[in-house]
This record gives sequence, C-alpha cells and structure tokens, in this order.
Amino acid sequence: MTGYNFVTWLEALTGESRTRLARRLGVSPTLLSMVANGQRPVTPHLADAAAQQLSLDRQMVYQKAGLPYPPPAELTEAPPPDLPEPAAPEAGGDLARLQETLNLLRNPDYALEYALAGRLPARSIEKLKRIVALELEYSAAPSAMPALPSRERRF
Repeated sequence: MTGYNFVTWLEALTGESRTRLARRLGVSPTLLSMVANGQRPVTPHLADAAAQQLSLDRQMVYQKAGLPYPPPAELTEAPPPDLPEPAAPEAGGDLARLQETLNLLRNPDYALEYALAGRLPARSIEKLKRIVALELEYSAAPSAMPALPSRERRF
C-alpha cells in the first residue's frame, strides 16, 4: 500500500480531515500530506501512533502501511544504552545525576547513541559515529590532512 492509500484509509476509517488526523497522531499536517503524496515514507513511528491513537490492531496497521511486522528490533523505540533513565525531579533536585548524564552526553559516541537510538539501525549509528570521530580528528589537527594536488593548467 502506498502512503496515499495508507493516509486515505486512515481518513476513511476515522471520518476525520487530514489536519485533524495529523493532530490526533501527533504529527504535523504537512508531514501527513507528504506521506500521502509519496514524498515521505510511512515510518514505524507513524504506524505505531496510528495503532495506539486510533485503537487499531498494530499488525493490521503495519500491513496497511506496507511495513514488515513485527518491526525489526533495531527500529523499535528503546532507551539508549549506557545512559541512566531520566528521573522525575525531586524537591531538592538531583544535581549529581544530571551532571553524570551531561558528562556522558559530552562524549560524541554517547550523544549519537542517545539521539538516534530507535530511529536508525545500529549499523548506521556506528557509521555516523566513525564519521564524527574522523571529523573531530581532522578539525583538531587540520595540518594532518594531506594537501590536495594543485590543478594548474599549462598551455
């Protein structure tokens, strides 16, 4: 099923306008229109929102969206590894815990894992971590980059 068919199926099922349906699903009307017009794919996040907010069977929604069911484990929402779960703030605050989380997030590897966990496959996150490491390495020592040969024209 295409994005257009998925969105029109949801609209017909609920009897709601695209704008109202988008608000109900927690996405922008622009995003929902882009999915309907084939400019953006139906994502597991959108399918899960539809199943939950519209009280529909998750497997049926995934089928209508043209997504594999069950979704691959690396695409499901999961808390990022090695980071403490956020805690409800106490009256006096939990400054030590916040400082620990901040220190972990200063490490680019942890920050990428935290930001992308559940949004990208683990392999893609590892590639991005390598790119960031190379960027940091080269930006710290620009003289370490090899000089490009000049392209002078001789007539």
